[in-house]
Amino acid sequence: MNKQHRHDAIVRIIRSGKINSQQMLLAEMARAGFSLTQATLSRDLKSLGVARQALGDGTYTYSMAEDIPVRAVKKIPLAGNAFLQVEFSSNIAVVKTLPGFAPALASTIDGLRLDGFIGSVAGDDTIFLIVREGISRSQLRAELLEKLPELGLKIHL
Repeated sequence: MNKQHRHDAIVRIIRSGKINSQQMLLAEMARAGFSLTQATLSRDLKSLGVARQALGDGTYTYSMAEDIPVRAVKKIPLAGNAFLQVEFSSNIAVVKTLPGFAPALASTIDGLRLDGFIGSVAGDDTIFLIVREGISRSQLRAELLEKLPELGLKIHL
């Protein structure tokens, strides 16, 4: 079976139920007749735009990024005091959080599909947000404050 068939199966499986790990998805793919490695699956997930969505109970599920409504993303529980600051360097915003909170915050920001950001990369306590060309820091600040007021953002311009 070709790559397109494999991708179609991945999307179908993800949309059909709660898949919360690559191992679970690999098992479902095997049941569907696909034999692939974890590395291939990981590359496929990235190319398909699959996102890990935080659920209210603290677990995660795989979802197609376009299937995650903004209202669902806003329900991700984030402690307001976990966010520390944002500093800018050229077209990168460096967000500092308390340890362990960066992935959830990055997922929230990505899910909001803010006009000023292209995407993010998150570590444990740091997020790099890639800023769209032609967007000012004040525009970014206003957009973040409008969408995430409960975080009490401190932006260092």
